Formats: sequence, structure tokens, C-alpha cells
Amino acid sequence: MKKRLLLLPLLCASLLGRTQTAKLEATLKTYSEQYQPEKVHIHFDKDAYLPGETIWLKAYLVEGSRPATKSKNIYFDWTDADGNLLLHNVSPLLESTGVSSFALPIDFKGSAIHLKCYTQWMLNFDSAFLYNKNIPVLSAWDGTVSAPEKHAANIQFFAEGGDLVNGLSSVLAFEAVDEHGRPVMVKGIVKNSAGNLIDSFTSKHDGMGSFRLQPTAGEKYSAYWKDEFGVSHTTEIPQAKSTGIALAVQRDKDN
Repeated sequence: MKKRLLLLPLLCASLLGRTQTAKLEATLKTYSEQYQPEKVHIHFDKDAYLPGETIWLKAYLVEGSRPATKSKNIYFDWTDADGNLLLHNVSPLLESTGVSSFALPIDFKGSAIHLKCYTQWMLNFDSAFLYNKNIPVLSAWDGTVSAPEKHAANIQFFAEGGDLVNGLSSVLAFEAVDEHGRPVMVKGIVKNSAGNLIDSFTSKHDGMGSFRLQPTAGEKYSAYWKDEFGVSHTTEIPQAKSTGIALAVQRDKDN
């Protein structure tokens, strides 16, 4: 009789575990079927172009191994080597395909033009799913050696509660991107106006990361950081407010 009583809780626990596992598997299946990220494949009419020529392309949108059906429009951002937006256009999707073109200026000087392609649905997922490509632009050789491709990384800091407040410790998040908005891995340190080391930081994913900072009244802070291309930068930390409220999100230990 005692053995049966001991087996009953074990049986109930086993059934409960199977039920929870089944619910989790059902949730994951629903997510994978209904919320798949979209991907773009693009076919260009040529591999490289000359100034004055028109770039023609056709984009194919898929989710998994099937044509995508959620999005109705697809967007194209054309930028030069410095990240300046030259053209933003949109194409309606017909049977999961869209078309676009860009007329290269006759006086275009760069060695490549950058294309970023995406849908509104793709912006809900990791930036790695966005389509990014440098399209070669040819020019007659004048006997000089072209300069290596340059990169312009930029970093922004965001206080968790919206603003830093003097005397209050806050999480300070950051995001680093290049001239085309692509993530850049960075690492660096934070110093005060006297040059004293306050903290260090490094990006964890997609150029993003965070660290804690408790600003002092009358003090200024600067970030000294290096991007993945080996270039050093200095960026001022947003000035803290003298009064205010610092909001924070904490995980419940019981959940």
C-alpha cells in the first residue's frame, strides 16, 4: 500500500511534465509556422556598373522555403560610400516578387553603391535578416591606386529610464552601427573629466550592449572606444539631469 502511495505523486509529476512539454512544443510549432522571418533574394541584370548606367533588379521574398505572403511592399535604400541616402523607393509585391532600379549619376565617384532591402515585417527580427550588398561601380583606371574602403562607425547611448539622473545608478545601453546602419562590434572604456576610469564596455550582439553608470553632479563622462575596423573614437556620454526619476526593469526571482 505504501509503495502505491509513493508512486502516485511520481506519476502525477510525470504527467504534468509531459503536459508542459507538449504545450511548449505546440507553442514553438505555432511560432515557427506563423511567425517565420522573411528573407530577400535579389537578381541583378549585371554584376557591375558604370557611372550613368541604370541598375535593374528583381527581388524574391520567401519565408522558410515558401514564397512570403505577409508583406505587401518591399523597400530599397540606396546609399553612397559615406552612408548618404541617394534614393528610397518602394515596390509593391506581386506573387512575392518586386522590382526596382537606380540610375547611377554620370559623375558618380565611388567604387560601389550600397543597397539595403527589407520589408516592414523583417524589421521585427534580427538585423542580420535585412539584405545588404555593395554593388561595384567601375571607372576608367587613371594610373592611381584606389584607397582602401573606409568605414564610419557611430555609437549612441540610451539610459534605461530615458535620462541619466545625478546620484542614481542606471543601466546605460548602447548601439554601434556603420555608415549603412549595419551593426558594428565595439569595445571601450568610460572616463570622467579628470581622466579617471569609471567602467569598460563591449558589444554583445548586433553592436549592442550595456553597463551601469551612476553620474555625479557637475561631472562629465566620455567613452573612448575602438570599432571592429581598428579605428579609435571618442564620444561624450549624455549629460545627466540634476533631478528626475530613474526607471528600471528587474526580473522577478520567483518566475
